Amino acid sequence: MKIIIILFLSINTIFAGIYRSDVDVNELIELANQEKFDCVGKINSGNDQTFGGSCIAISENIVITNGHVLTEVKTEPDTMEFNGQRVIVYQPVSERWVTPSEVSVELVGKTYSVKQIIIHPDYLDTNSREIDLAIIITNEKIEGISFPKIYNDELQLGKEVIGVGYGASGVGNDPASVSLKGEKIYGTNILDSIRTIKNGYKAFYTDFDSDDDCCNVLGSSNQTAYELCAAGGDSGCPYFITENDELFLIGILFRGNYHIDNIQKGYYYGSTSGIIEIKSFASWIDEYK
Repeated sequence: MKIIIILFLSINTIFAGIYRSDVDVNELIELANQEKFDCVGKINSGNDQTFGGSCIAISENIVITNGHVLTEVKTEPDTMEFNGQRVIVYQPVSERWVTPSEVSVELVGKTYSVKQIIIHPDYLDTNSREIDLAIIITNEKIEGISFPKIYNDELQLGKEVIGVGYGASGVGNDPASVSLKGEKIYGTNILDSIRTIKNGYKAFYTDFDSDDDCCNVLGSSNQTAYELCAAGGDSGCPYFITENDELFLIGILFRGNYHIDNIQKGYYYGSTSGIIEIKSFASWIDEYK
């Protein structure tokens, strides 16, 4: 009997995901809710203030996220054959930018209205959506939060990084467990690849390694203690490193890839995440502080 698989496809949306089967998700939630990660928030938009993605506050009025988080996408169903199975695919047919009045930022339970949205000019070039960054300027000052420093040194392959976001969560070898629960999740991974993207900017890539080395696609196959792959809703989430017990912002999640054949087999392992380096955009961000 053919299986019907329903997928939702939109620009740079991330579906991969999740955490090791031997890790207690409550521990990941506790780690994510440490005071040093109070700068990580979420974006709500529309008349009903629907959750749209993750973000990070970097100063008293500046929040960074993805450009695609600030779009409203309409989709229509289409069908295709994949490995002998009938697949229903929801293809994007139109999109529009949301207005500041339709958006709010939520940080540590407090909601901030939005004064201005600035999409990076390279993202507005529809021929390339790699520079997927946007600045949100809040009306009210963001207070009571420690803002991370931007990491200005060169990152090396093999470095352990920390991701914190509000995406869907579940167990890596149980796709049925994955759902958008609205929880702030902590995870770690290894920088497996670095490449140059449009206009000389850099992007880092990680993969979601399994505990039996079944699906390694980049770099080392060793799992970190809190191995995590980004999930739907993590768009715009920040990635950090720690040096001498100090937290530094290295980049923003902007892309993910997953493998439908792996998911059909019952796991998310082998999924990859792309992180755009933030230090190259410091001068652009400073224009709006």
